Amino acid sequence: ARVAELEEHLARLTSEPAYQNLQATLDALPDLLFEMDAEGTIHDFRAPRPDLLFVRPEAFLGKPVRDVLPPEACAAIERSLELAGRNRLHRGEVYPLDFPSGRSWFELSMAAKTVQPGVPPRFIALVRDITARRRAEELQQESEHWLRESQLASGVGNYVLDVTTGEWISSPGLDALFGIGPTYRRNIDGWAQLLHPDHRQAMVDYLHREVLGKRLPFDREYAIKRP
Repeated sequence: ARVAELEEHLARLTSEPAYQNLQATLDALPDLLFEMDAEGTIHDFRAPRPDLLFVRPEAFLGKPVRDVLPPEACAAIERSLELAGRNRLHRGEVYPLDFPSGRSWFELSMAAKTVQPGVPPRFIALVRDITARRRAEELQQESEHWLRESQLASGVGNYVLDVTTGEWISSPGLDALFGIGPTYRRNIDGWAQLLHPDHRQAMVDYLHREVLGKRLPFDREYAIKRP
């Protein structure tokens, strides 16, 4: 009779709207979800994409992550467990895993689970595949590297001007052209000091009237005098 009562209670809980809403939310998440204890032993999991699992479930359930994953991933998970144990939540750990198809990158969020008094702590780990984002970042960094190298080799540079503050950000190539270092004042007064005296006033007037006033592109040649 007791078993029948428990089964009936469980069936009632799983049919309630709150449970169904939670189930729908979990089904919509692309993340891997693991429940583990403070020692990193995995007790349960949810995998909307089984292809993202590093090993089959029977190889990791009931086992600590140190027995399943490479050292770099284990270090990230153990660090997250420690910080989530102190702060209830920790985000932002990133680690790679090498699959037969190549290297994938994952971002980990760890949260302490609410448990009854006297029950050992449990944690919920959300693991998101960020391989596409990581590759895009690497491609952007590589592109920026070659842009800097090509600018330095060809003697050109670029800048970004904030028209509301008058401050600008310069590329290493432009810094080399101007002969300035990282501490140089990158504002309109600083730029004006780089202008050759014969051009200074005309260029400052042009900047204020056409670029800052009318928001037109800067399109003038001018001479400079390096500091």
